[in-house]
Amino acid sequence: MKLRRAIGVSVTGLVLAACVDAPAAEPVGLRLHRLNTTQYANSLAAVLGVESKVARSLPADAPSHGFDTLAEVQTTSPLLLEFYAQATDEALELALAPEGPLHVEVAACLAELDEGECTSTILERLTTLAWRRPPTQLELARLLAIVDRARALGLELDESLAAALEGVLLSPNFLFRSEATVTAGSLAAGSHAPGSHALLGAYELAARLSYFVWSGPPDRELLAAARSGALLDPAQLEAQTRRMLADPRADAIADGFAAQWLGFRYLDDVFKDTSRYPDFSPSLRASMAQEPRLLFLDLFARDRDLHELLTSDASFVDSELAELYGLDQPAPGFVRVELGASARRGVLTQAGLLSTLAYPFTTSPARRGNWVLSNLLCMPLAAPPAGVDVPIDRDAAGKREQLEAHRANPACAGCHAALDPIGLAFEGYDAIGRHRTHDGELAIETAGVLPSGVAFADPIELGQAIAEDPAFVPCVVQQTLTYALGRALGPADMIEVEALATELAERGHGLRELFVVVATSEVFRSRFEEASP
Repeated sequence: MKLRRAIGVSVTGLVLAACVDAPAAEPVGLRLHRLNTTQYANSLAAVLGVESKVARSLPADAPSHGFDTLAEVQTTSPLLLEFYAQATDEALELALAPEGPLHVEVAACLAELDEGECTSTILERLTTLAWRRPPTQLELARLLAIVDRARALGLELDESLAAALEGVLLSPNFLFRSEATVTAGSLAAGSHAPGSHALLGAYELAARLSYFVWSGPPDRELLAAARSGALLDPAQLEAQTRRMLADPRADAIADGFAAQWLGFRYLDDVFKDTSRYPDFSPSLRASMAQEPRLLFLDLFARDRDLHELLTSDASFVDSELAELYGLDQPAPGFVRVELGASARRGVLTQAGLLSTLAYPFTTSPARRGNWVLSNLLCMPLAAPPAGVDVPIDRDAAGKREQLEAHRANPACAGCHAALDPIGLAFEGYDAIGRHRTHDGELAIETAGVLPSGVAFADPIELGQAIAEDPAFVPCVVQQTLTYALGRALGPADMIEVEALATELAERGHGLRELFVVVATSEVFRSRFEEASP
């Protein structure tokens, strides 16, 4: 960037200038959560008030346990750091434009205060927002030194502040959220023992909450609650959580959590054999992704019972989806429609999920059944045994007869006995989710039995049965908590999951209430603890 060249500072130098030596302390582990691509872009925009195209185009993060928030897989490469530098350069140049936020703020400040006060005030405010905590006096002094150096070389004040802000935005304090992890070796006498809970600090809790609900940094009000310590009061934490959930930025829950849990984020990677499915187009694929998002947001906004995700008799369609579903053509754009006597209820029978869980050229009962067991009942199945190859019977009359060979093989039967009845229930929908009653000349049978022994006649009854399954609500809580904490849950966490599921039931299973229950839980408010090796 021209600012770095002008003052003779490298990216490395700026990063080092924005970091301080760690003070001597008892040894503790440190769990670093790199901001995922969405969190990074949202954070950069929140700090500088501008959108970076580079930041919005970063490579997607690899998911683990279903989500891209898990610290264990958030690697950092030299290429990613280069992208960060490019995004920072672009955003700062936009902020310095004649009508850019930084340029305007500096001009307004200089009209009221002297340069020194403006420099310190603006830099401290933006650094606090970027780092999710106030900078220490030493950190602020190092950043102010960059400003002084740039001013001495003849740069304007806003350009000089931008030079320091580049260090702020390339610092690990911005790119990572850090949470101390108490270990057996660092536990003082009388403190928490391994397996118990040690509460997060107020600023750590504020960051965890904001990235959970908004996929972005804390705002001024949340930071003020952290600064005063009020956020550590459970009642104040609940109040802040409810405030944030009512904010439009909480749509990030749909785009982050729900999009991954319910699979509609992955529609961008779905392609179909157009010779078999000529109706599948980029616009239809986009509509397929919008339908579950709008249903989730509608149920979330009205705090409806989360079971309605599987049983809702209403949905949101545009003209393309209406034609695919055989519904009356709605008004332009997406509209809420009653599904009536159609073969649709909730997300399980939406074309987007059914398309995602099918192959380009045909359906996949195994993929559809496995998704239900893993994502809705938290019953993941083991990978197929190595070396087992059960050939497809090309002469079989339909998928049900094809899969009988897997159930007859002892190495495959354990898994296929559980997933096949579920997956075969969705054979009433083809590979793009269009309803059908026959596969060629063969009538499709959709009846089956869940692993719990509950029988169902068709996908609508299946959705109702899953919603009523005792494992469903705890599984939803488990998925939400995994996303929120950014780590895989262990056996000890399952006790908390069951307790939260019970609490949610007492509150009526509200979809919005789910996020209040998780955010105010003890495990959410606590540091991750592990025993020393």
